[in-house]
Amino acid sequence: MTEQDFFIKRGLKIKFKKGDVLIRSEEDPAGIYFLKSGVVKMSTFFSDGTEITFNFFKPGSFFPMIWAIAETKNSYDFQAVTDTEVYRVSKREVLLFLEKDNGVYSNLVKRILIGFDGLLGSLPYLLSGGSTKRVAAAILFLGRRFGQKAKEGLILNIKVRHEDLAGMAALSRETVSLAIKRFERKGIIQQKNRFIIIRNIERLKSLAGIEDFSTPPAIQDTTV
Repeated sequence: MTEQDFFIKRGLKIKFKKGDVLIRSEEDPAGIYFLKSGVVKMSTFFSDGTEITFNFFKPGSFFPMIWAIAETKNSYDFQAVTDTEVYRVSKREVLLFLEKDNGVYSNLVKRILIGFDGLLGSLPYLLSGGSTKRVAAAILFLGRRFGQKAKEGLILNIKVRHEDLAGMAALSRETVSLAIKRFERKGIIQQKNRFIIIRNIERLKSLAGIEDFSTPPAIQDTTV
């Protein structure tokens, strides 16, 4: 039985509306979640209210696996970016399932490590340099995860709010909005019904200081 089949068979099916919080930081999660549909973001907040977004989960992801496997305290908020459907299984049941299937356990650990590698690799681009560089990097990393090639360019298959980009790049929403307008004027990106289309990916890579945009398929589906 695959991990997806296990969650669908044994889990509690729950639907969340856009903006709902699935898990709050400092609270003990009710279990492990398998994301069937929708997008969920993992964030933390500083004392001044500044939000830092570490990851966006897409369908097929499991969270919070580090809390389950490493038995650490959960320090993150998990919030639905879109209407979302999940299956939730208790931590105890998940760990018992993993103990019985070394192949599934190894696969999940591999995905966790890939996720962390991608996260750590993105931080120097997202949290250093000027606002132009950081916003360009945030758009590229979302394009890497949610991008879909089309005639117009690379379409981010997720409605991105400027607040979400601000959380990724540790900037204010106003600063992000100004950078977005500059990119649009230069024909680097286009916004259409709140979807971002990357029209000139080479120029965006140059602004972000990222030379290699290619990504192994495994990083497209990470679990943390």
